[in-house]
Amino acid sequence: MLNGNAIVVTQSIKARIEACDDKLTVIRTAVGQNQWPPSGATAIAFIAFTAIGLSDDVKGEYCNSLFCVIFISLGLSWITAITLTPLLC
Repeated sequence: MLNGNAIVVTQSIKARIEACDDKLTVIRTAVGQNQWPPSGATAIAFIAFTAIGLSDDVKGEYCNSLFCVIFISLGLSWITAITLTPLLC
């Protein structure tokens, strides 16, 4: 999932550029169409690990750092896919 968001945006940009469209228009359209589906997948993955992070048990204390790492990395993945990936394309 960490690079899946970027792959979705890159594939959309690549397909439209091969169709000989204007590059700036292609990037705006690709980001506009693909910014919310990856955020939904990111939110689902975040919700899946929420039980670990919010657990009051010993396992929750032990795995709380895992929850924080997953939350930060998935958030940064989405932000990178929407901002940096189109810039590099």
